[in-house]
Amino acid sequence: MSKEDIHMILGLASVDQTFCKALLLDPCHAVCEKGFHLTQEECDLLNHAERDTIYTLSQYLMEHLILPSASKRSDTFKED
Repeated sequence: MSKEDIHMILGLASVDQTFCKALLLDPCHAVCEKGFHLTQEECDLLNHAERDTIYTLSQYLMEHLILPSASKRSDTFKED
């Protein structure tokens, strides 16, 4: 799942209350119903996410999906 996908999902949750509720109850199912394609690893990550509120879910996604991939990219450019 790309950073853009995560932003689209969270943006949709902010304007669609029905989707937001579904995302908090069963995130993998809710996301797939909206046409996003997730790997099994991404589904597992979403389903085990802390998701009491959309805020806690967005923080979890930031910490586990967006920030780790950004640090991997920055490691590529480090000088020895």
